[in-house]
Amino acid sequence: MDFLRALNIGLFALATAACASKITSLLPPPEPALPEPMVEYRHAPCKPNAKEAALAGLLLKSPLQKRPALRCNGVLETFARQRALDMSQRGYVSHRTPEGLYVNDLLREHYPLPRFYLKRGNQVEAIAAGLTDPDAVWQAWLESHDAHREHVLGDEASYREQDEYGIGYVYNPEGSHGDYWVLILARRAQPDDPHLLCPPPPGACIRLD
Repeated sequence: MDFLRALNIGLFALATAACASKITSLLPPPEPALPEPMVEYRHAPCKPNAKEAALAGLLLKSPLQKRPALRCNGVLETFARQRALDMSQRGYVSHRTPEGLYVNDLLREHYPLPRFYLKRGNQVEAIAAGLTDPDAVWQAWLESHDAHREHVLGDEASYREQDEYGIGYVYNPEGSHGDYWVLILARRAQPDDPHLLCPPPPGACIRLD
């Protein structure tokens, strides 16, 4: 009798496990985990690493630079590093995240961009990946045909008034490109900013007020 009881208990346990396995197989796969929230943004002095400092030197000392003055901003530096880290960890190189969020909108959470900077757009970021040397990154931007040159040199009027920057460099051996670079150039919103609708250069801004 004890043998039959133990046999019945064992058969019931096997049936229960099989049923649970079948139910589990019918459930949708779990959602992929999103990256950890960005670190807290503090208005602290910039602390560039060696490669970030080298790229900053090229930005500031280029004879082609049209901006009259540029200063490093700790919030922009932190943002640039977080952008580089996110791209390295999630396998993309774009001004838009895999969720469809654009860099202008991401930065507005931490820095007061002018209201005429496009929603769902980019007027602040230059990116590069797969290049180990700051000189190679700078040259790639100067030779680009997707507005990076105009942006980093301030060739266009709305870029030229950007007076703050932050640079982020991340090396991730597990990332598809290894080296990831982000340069953020921006300016703070001002009370007397006109209400403009500004398409990406070379399009002309339209005054709305």
